Formats: sequence, structure tokens, C-alpha cells
Amino acid sequence: MKKILPFFILLLFAGNALALSVELGIDEVLIVDDTIVTFDVAQNNPNLVFLLLESENTSLIKGLHFGESVFFEGVNYTVGSLDMNTLTLKLHLSGNYSGVEVLKKRDFSVSLVETFDAYVRVKVENTGYYEINDTLVILAQGVEIEERPIVLKPGEGLTLKVSPPYTQLTFMLKEAKLSKTITVTSTEELVTIERIWKDKKLQVLLRNHGDPVNVTVKLLVSGMTLDKKEVYLNSKGEREVVFETDAVQGTVLVDYGVIKQESFYFEMPRISLTRIEKEKDMLKIWLRNDGKTAFSGRVSIYQNSVIVGEPYFADVTIIPDEEVSLEFKVPEEAQILTVGVMSPSYSATFPISLRAELSAKAVNSYAKGILGRSVSYVISLTGSGKASFGVEGLPDSIKAYFYYGDTQVKELDVVQNAQVTLVLKLPNLPQGFMLNEPIDFNVTVNEIKIPLKLEVGGIGILPVYGDNWLAKVNYTSEHHHVGLPYRVGADLLPALKGEGSNELTPRHWQGGLRGFI
Repeated sequence: MKKILPFFILLLFAGNALALSVELGIDEVLIVDDTIVTFDVAQNNPNLVFLLLESENTSLIKGLHFGESVFFEGVNYTVGSLDMNTLTLKLHLSGNYSGVEVLKKRDFSVSLVETFDAYVRVKVENTGYYEINDTLVILAQGVEIEERPIVLKPGEGLTLKVSPPYTQLTFMLKEAKLSKTITVTSTEELVTIERIWKDKKLQVLLRNHGDPVNVTVKLLVSGMTLDKKEVYLNSKGEREVVFETDAVQGTVLVDYGVIKQESFYFEMPRISLTRIEKEKDMLKIWLRNDGKTAFSGRVSIYQNSVIVGEPYFADVTIIPDEEVSLEFKVPEEAQILTVGVMSPSYSATFPISLRAELSAKAVNSYAKGILGRSVSYVISLTGSGKASFGVEGLPDSIKAYFYYGDTQVKELDVVQNAQVTLVLKLPNLPQGFMLNEPIDFNVTVNEIKIPLKLEVGGIGILPVYGDNWLAKVNYTSEHHHVGLPYRVGADLLPALKGEGSNELTPRHWQGGLRGFI
């Protein structure tokens, strides 16, 4: 430490001359350019001061009283006052010189370099004029924790690592009886947990901010140690620690001489089905993770709780805010399916409807029937929706009925697919159509028109009444087939008048053959 009083500059002759007053302690050295100045006091005469002046080539020791001077290497040194309590001498300098410095004969400094929760590193530096060759004692809260020899030339220093980081440390030179005390007010974490995340496994990123260190890393779940890892961290290095677990909540504990812990909780992934496409038997789905935790698991396609998709399981990883697409081969006719998303810690299902527009077709588009009987057509319905049934182009004498199973229907709610039977009731006589000639008509399913053909054959069947015949006996035969002899009782009679000619027309058939007998 310099003890130089405010100085002033005197202009002497034609050049510059400096004059100043300097305080010099008994344990200090005054350096004036290349001259070293020290002093001592005579034990039997406190008013006598011995000045020792040394330069590179010469030296001088001079006893001086107050006000006396000595000239050395171009500088005049005048003895001023002496404080006997502190043994501090005031010297007045004048002459030609360029620099003045006051140093302790023996001194050192201690400064903090690093302050971690596991250790502190300090720098010890020789700040005195002479070499330090001593024993350094380190004390913490007054208790000695380390002792070591130390040799330092002026200006040299060394660093020391002290563990643990005590709040107050004292460094003492045993022989010189010099000591320095430092206070550690705050520390930083040597090892920090930078990040905890979960992919397929739980991962922890550690960072070392200081010297290489061995670290024990434990995974605690519900207070119990589930797993433990021993890792080595290089200086200023990072290290990922991986735990084989699907835990979503727990605590990571690190021990490097200091114990630190950090709890973690992962929200469940939030998987949503954003889009579906189906072309024939290929189903494509899009899944998105709207959660904060990555999903890693399997996806399957179900129909009625049975896996129907190929492949059976598709492995997939979806990180937060990411969307992925998957393809499955499914039954082409499938319309109601379920997407199953599964992992050890998360599951979700998404029912999907692949309902196509309702379509209809005839299984048989042609039928031939006999008068007085019925014919049927099978209509196949594919898709889902409400179906309304009707016919177009049939004669009024032919009646149409639709059946779903044994139930007569006019409308039907179709789910996936269904079959409906069209039954045509044919009249006893060909009214409004010709026998053995095709009749074209349509079945309508909503706005869908299905063209069909019908051909009717056979012989007309008529009731015969005999209320005015012969003996006026009121008698009705069973039936009479047009063009054939008819029977009344046990007799076989010839064909009716007009049969085989144009006189017998459908107009005459209504109400039987009354009037022709």
C-alpha cells in the first residue's frame, strides 16, 4: 500500500525537480526509481534514525536526526517526524527522480476466484517486496483446516481449492505472522439440472460449471429410490442421464458432496384425431399431440373391438405440437371403425364413421311371373342414411310392396348396408299390360332409379255364374280358364260364346262371364 502525501513540483534551475513528503513504516520499503530505502530506530536513542539506501551498484547507511539530510543517487532525503507508536517515519524528498512507490517488506493478498456450493477457489499472491518462504495456515471460523508450505517470489501467486465453502476463511503466514481474512457471501451451484424431459424414457441433462466431479443421480418416485446412476462430469461439461422408466411424476436428486433435487411432473399427452381419408381399403389418419409431453406408443384400428387394420400395431412418436400420419389397410366395406392410441401411461380411442352416400342396386333386375301369383326382386342398399322406396311405370293392376325381413316398409334407416325385397302381386287377368311381353319399370330409392323388367305369362282365371241358366238353378262353377271347356256339375260344356274372338275383352271380364252363358 502506498503512503505518499500530496506532493508538489518545484521548478529548479532550468530543469524539473520533484519534491514531496512520504510516510514510511518500519515494515515497509520506499522505492525511488532504482533506489531502495528502509529505516531503523536506535533502541537507546529514539531520536536517531538509521537510513539504509541501496541501489544496483552501491549502498549507504546513515544515522540522522530530525531535519538532517542525506544525498544519494541524485535525490536528497531529509528526516522529518517519527511516530513512535506506529514507527512511521516522514521523509522529505527532493531532486531528480521519476517514480516513487511504497511496498510492504513482506505481504500477500487473498482473493476469491470461484465460489461454488461444493468448494471455493482462492488466489494467494505475494504483494510484498521480498520473497515469501513460509508456512500458510488456513482457518475456517477459527479452526485450522489446512497447512502447507508456500514459496512465492514478488508478484507471484497460486490458487487454492478449499472445500467445503466455509462462510469465513483466514489465511496466515506462520513465520511472518501476517494474516488475511475473506468472507464468502454467496455461492453458485456447481452442478445444475438443466432440463428434465420424457421421450420414450426419462432424461435428465446435467451441467458442470466448475472442476470435474463425480455425481450420483437418483430417481425418486413416491419417496422411494426407483433408479440410481453414477456419472462423471468433465470441467464445464454436460451429460445426459437416461432412466428406463415411464414415470410421469417424481424427483431427480443429484449428490456431488452437495445434495440438490428437483421435482418433475409431466402432463399427459393430448392426442387428437384431426383428419381421416379412405380410398377403397386404404385408411389414412392424422394424429396431433396438443399436450406438453411427447407421446410414444402404438396405434391400432378396431371394428367391433376386434383389430382389423393392417398392420395390427403401428409404433409412433409424436412430440408436442407435432402432427403425424399413418396408413392402415382395412376392410373395404367397413364404415364404423375405432382408432386406438396406447402407451404404458396414456390411452385414447376415437370412433370414426366412414359412411358413404347411400347407393342401391338390384340383385336381380328381371323376373317372370304367372297371373294371379307374385314375383320378387332383391334390392341391395350400401352406405348409411334414410331410404324411401317407390316404383314407377307399373300398371295399376300390379301392386308393389317392399319388405325388410318380414316387415313391410316404405322407408328404412340404413346403417352400413341392408337388403330389401320388392314383391309384385300380379292380377288374375292382364289388365293394362300384354301377356308374355316385357314391362319396363323403375324402383326408386330416394332419388336413385333402378331399372327392372317384368314378364307376365299364364292363363286367366274367371269365376262363372249360372243364376239364369236352364232350370234357373243358382250355381257358380269353381273357375273357368279362358279358352278351355268349362265344367258345371258333372258335365263338361264347350267354350263360351265369344271365346277365341275379339268380342271377349278385358272389359267383359270384370264381374265374371255373366251374360255369355
